[in-house]
Amino acid sequence: DNPDSIHQFLKQHVHLDTARRQLVQIYIEQKQFKAASELCSEAIVKYENQLLPGLVIQYRKLLLEIARQANDTDAVLRLAEELLLEGQDTQYYDLLRDMISDDDWNNFVKGLIETVKTKARPHMRVGLLGHIYIEEKMWTELIKLAQQTGIRTLIRYEQFLHPNYPEECCEIYKE
Repeated sequence: DNPDSIHQFLKQHVHLDTARRQLVQIYIEQKQFKAASELCSEAIVKYENQLLPGLVIQYRKLLLEIARQANDTDAVLRLAEELLLEGQDTQYYDLLRDMISDDDWNNFVKGLIETVKTKARPHMRVGLLGHIYIEEKMWTELIKLAQQTGIRTLIRYEQFLHPNYPEECCEIYKE
């Protein structure tokens, strides 16, 4: 039960995901953020090469936690955006909204929309854009998205679209 022997054991078995994560947690608790970040970054490269996106996301979440505890605002913003693009989890959108000043928000959202259009995974794109358009009350953009992507998108966002665009909604249903 000696902490040093446990630490040594985990370091010797860092190639195993569970040992690596436990070691990262120890480093975070000890405020050794650089060491924790390095272990996470190595894991991200390893698991991206092995095409294991679930593990990549877990290590990005750990990096985000490290960045938050280390008060590294730039890293928090970058990682929150990456995680938003990865998984469509709206908590990262909310985190970005909380961190970015009202003065900078409109420009940030424009850039985020472009990033989603070009870098988000195709099966995530519509949901992410829909969420942003609803949050920002960008109804014209939302109806255009439904017109481009069809009935599924319309059904998903009908409560927002039908009151403002009844004719356009009918046209999509006709198609």
